[in-house]
Amino acid sequence: MPSSVHDVLAVFMESKHQATLDALALAPVRDPALVEATIAEALGLRELGTRPLAELLRHYLRARWVLLVLDNAEHLLLAAPRLAALLAAAPGLGMLVTSRSPLRLQAEQVCSVAPLAAPAAVELFLQRAAQAGAVTPASASEVVGRICQRLDHLPLAIKLAAAWSHDLLTSAEQVLFRALAVFTGGWTLHAAAAVARVEEATVLELLTALLDNSLITCESQAEAPRFAMLDTIRGYATEQLHASGEHDAVRDRHTAYYHDLTLAASPTLSSPAQPDVLDSLELEHDNLRAALRRLLDVGAVEDFADACSRLWMFWTIRGHLAEAQGWADEALATGGTLPAAARAKLLLLVAGWIRYPRGQYDQAAARLAEAASSPATPRT
Repeated sequence: MPSSVHDVLAVFMESKHQATLDALALAPVRDPALVEATIAEALGLRELGTRPLAELLRHYLRARWVLLVLDNAEHLLLAAPRLAALLAAAPGLGMLVTSRSPLRLQAEQVCSVAPLAAPAAVELFLQRAAQAGAVTPASASEVVGRICQRLDHLPLAIKLAAAWSHDLLTSAEQVLFRALAVFTGGWTLHAAAAVARVEEATVLELLTALLDNSLITCESQAEAPRFAMLDTIRGYATEQLHASGEHDAVRDRHTAYYHDLTLAASPTLSSPAQPDVLDSLELEHDNLRAALRRLLDVGAVEDFADACSRLWMFWTIRGHLAEAQGWADEALATGGTLPAAARAKLLLLVAGWIRYPRGQYDQAAARLAEAASSPATPRT
């Protein structure tokens, strides 16, 4: 068995003719139950048919050499048993996990990131500051040294501290910066303008300022640029959003935007534009999840049921069946607090049809029969 991270990489490099390496960021994934689905999606697997996704994933990995690089796993420690089950089922599977906390798996080997030596820490700080456009006089080395010492000479902390220009932002830039914390998995210019309630031209200027200050990143896409934020910076932005008292209002605007997105996408899922629409929804899946969670948390079950009924085709085609069923079952479990019309939608369009492709015929029939007996079910 490999004895270190370097040995793990060496084993896979020696077997590169038959090995694959897949890296995925877990920061946008908030639910430990979705870790297997996230891995399956990265590997191109979809849940179609009666076979559970976890079983499908284990079968796929069993005869392959695969190194999974899982980034930012500290908030998903409850998923450790699921990862252990994958490792036990697939002898050719290796995992390289970055986390602030150990997963405490039997085969886990922790490799801590060592602090930099003091001179190297100061040099890194000055280099990063120069990249951010800051002019640092040579006489500042002593001050920089004390800053690095307070940061325990950790590379990531130094990079963030050197580029951290939040206090130098204008008021408008700070407002947008903290509002962007509600996005998971990135955002578009249009989405940022809607959530911040600012004209797109103005938002573009503000986003450019945040890019210049290394507070966000930008990835070019075929149609439009997509922006993102490092998880560590997002945590700081979230703190600022809560402190401002704007958190609920911004979250509600984020939820409304993605609810509207489902309304606009629904009719086109049965049109020739379906492939592009599916890709767009997949790209926004993390934001859609956050919006659905918000709708449930605030008791907006009718809007939640409406969004689910419009997403069911996306969930079915793209193989997110277990997740779709989980959303519907959670809402249906609210019992008498769920309005009849919302319950009928969930029973008919999600809980019923999603169970059929999974081979749960009796449960699906029971759900559909209940929906058919409800006076709130639409008649054709």
